[in-house]
Amino acid sequence: MKKLGAILALALFVSAPAAQAGSTLTFDELPFQSVDGLSYKGVTFGFTVCGSPSTDAHYGGIGPGTLTYLEGKTLEGNARGILTLDFASPISQLEFGLALNTRDPVTGAYTVELFDDSLASMGVISQNTNPLIYWSEEQFTYSGTPISRAVIDFNQSYARRFAVDNLSTNTVPAPGAILLGSIGASFVGWLRRRKTL
Repeated sequence: MKKLGAILALALFVSAPAAQAGSTLTFDELPFQSVDGLSYKGVTFGFTVCGSPSTDAHYGGIGPGTLTYLEGKTLEGNARGILTLDFASPISQLEFGLALNTRDPVTGAYTVELFDDSLASMGVISQNTNPLIYWSEEQFTYSGTPISRAVIDFNQSYARRFAVDNLSTNTVPAPGAILLGSIGASFVGWLRRRKTL
């Protein structure tokens, strides 16, 4: 029985790295600060206004309060700007809530341009928002080809400020981790066939 436990523990240890690693930023983890140039939990933020670096977007900003996809502190900033998210490791899933400070539903409220691991553009996704009291919000969700960068551009015709919250990512497992997981599973199968388990 001890042998069985040891082998199962070994198999779990070997296969564990193959699982996807994810994280969620709620923007209350750090003190209030400019996001331009900030790196935290595998995400490096960049923020520009009219092509120049800007300090007018903040981690831990007040934002709209509690909505459907945003709550509490947020990444809040000037809607004339462009927010860039660079990921330390390619991710296969990206999700966040985004709101603009307008009471109107907005068609084409913001766009998200995604870049693959060689930083080649994979195209631009246009998103709408729907009003909830003083802010118009929606949730962005992407799942697919691994990405290394996301660039968010806001529709400044409708709003002066934006807020982002609950930024969730899942990283792609490294090929070596998948290989180790497969070897562990094969080893357990081999031991079972030899009736040592």
